[in-house]
This record gives sequence, structure tokens and C-alpha cells, in this order.
Amino acid sequence: MRIHFTIILVISFIISAVAQTDQEILEKKDNTIKGQFEELLKSSNNYKDFKVIKRQSFIILKKNTLDSLKGIEKELSVAQSKITELKKQIDITKTSLTSTNEKLETATTEIDSISVLGQQITKQSFKSITGGIFIGLLALLAFFIFKFRRSNTVTKNAIASLNDVEKEFEDHRRRALEREQVVMRKLQDEINKHK
Repeated sequence: MRIHFTIILVISFIISAVAQTDQEILEKKDNTIKGQFEELLKSSNNYKDFKVIKRQSFIILKKNTLDSLKGIEKELSVAQSKITELKKQIDITKTSLTSTNEKLETATTEIDSISVLGQQITKQSFKSITGGIFIGLLALLAFFIFKFRRSNTVTKNAIASLNDVEKEFEDHRRRALEREQVVMRKLQDEINKHK
């Protein structure tokens, strides 16, 4: 009985050592899932067209695969949360960009226009209007200068004519006064003669 017990104990020890060795082989070799599958396929026994896989090796591969999937799911979850956060930031940035574009358009409109009597007029239109007004005022100034010079010439001619008339009048008055004096002397002489 002792021998059987010893044999069973030795066999179970050998089986656990082989299981641990399989586990160590799987863990020490290629740690990727693909590598673990390939190693499991190499270390499995052939039976006709089938591969016989040790249960312990299958359990280890299953555990490693599930752990890898959990890790990938965690990474996927973290990536999804980052994507969601980035989408929120993109939406905020788009909103900010829209607001900035509106402010830029308003500022550009304000820069490119001038408020005249409460109306927004583009600078180009304002330049055209002020240029037209300036040209109109220059035309009026030229017209008034022309009229002034013409009137001034007419006035000078009139003054010259008036001076000529005044000279003639003075000459006429002087002659008339001289005639009157001459006539008055003659009259006085006649009066003196008749007395």
C-alpha cells in the first residue's frame, strides 16, 4: 500500500511539474496570443487528424487570452473616452472658431466702412462721395472766381466810366460856373451902366 501511495505521489508530482513546465514554457516564450497559440500547437500531441491539447495548457492560454482581451477592452474604453473628450474639445473649438469668425467679419466690416449720419458706408463709397463733393466744390469755386473776375472787370470799367463822367461833369460845372460868372459880371456891368 505504501508503494502504491508513493507511486501515486510521484506520478502526481511529475504531472504537476510537467504542468508547471508547460505553463513556464508558454509564459517564457512568445507572450503574444499568436505566439502562445503557435507554441500550444507545437507542444500538442497528434491523434489521427486531431491535435490533443493538454488541459492545463489550454486553461493557461484561455486565461492569457481573456487577460489580453480585458487589457484591450480597457485600452478601447480609455481610447473611447479620449475620443469623446476630443470630440467635445473639437465642438468647443468649432463654436469658438465660429464666434471668432463672426467677430472678425464684424471687425472687417467696421474697418472697411464708415458711419455717416448713422448709416454704414464702405470706405470706397465714402471716398467716391467725398471726391465728388470736393470736385463739385472746386467747380463752384472756379465758377465764383470767374464770376468775381468778370464782375470785378465790369466794376472797374464802370468806375473808370464814372470817373470819366465825373471829370466831364466837373469840367461842365466849371464851365457852367465860369459862364454864370461871366454872365453875372455882364449883368452887373449892365446894371451899373443903367444906374
